[in-house]
Amino acid sequence: MEEYFLIDRTIKNQPFSKLQIHRLVATEAIEILSISLEKGVVFP
Repeated sequence: MEEYFLIDRTIKNQPFSKLQIHRLVATEAIEILSISLEKGVVFP
């Protein structure tokens, strides 16, 4: 399978706080996440 994009780890490697990620649904076919950031916080 040919890759059409590169997943960069820049955001993953930066420290951050006040970010919440909750897995709402996870199956073999789909994963639904709830991602929220506190008001007034700047994400990297």
